[in-house]
Amino acid sequence: MKSNLSTEEEIKLKELKLQLMHALNPNEHHTILKNIEQLLNKAKYRNRFISTLKDNESL
Repeated sequence: MKSNLSTEEEIKLKELKLQLMHALNPNEHHTILKNIEQLLNKAKYRNRFISTLKDNESL
């Protein structure tokens, strides 16, 4: 599967996964999961936008 993440986002995702493994309490765990979700959603929406631009170029 092709990654939609930029290099910086991939680095940030690795850091967040590491933090998640070392989370001490449920609140910290939840916050890190929300940050991961936001990062992935941002990449997904950017990819959709770029895809739409490419589709419109070909018209």
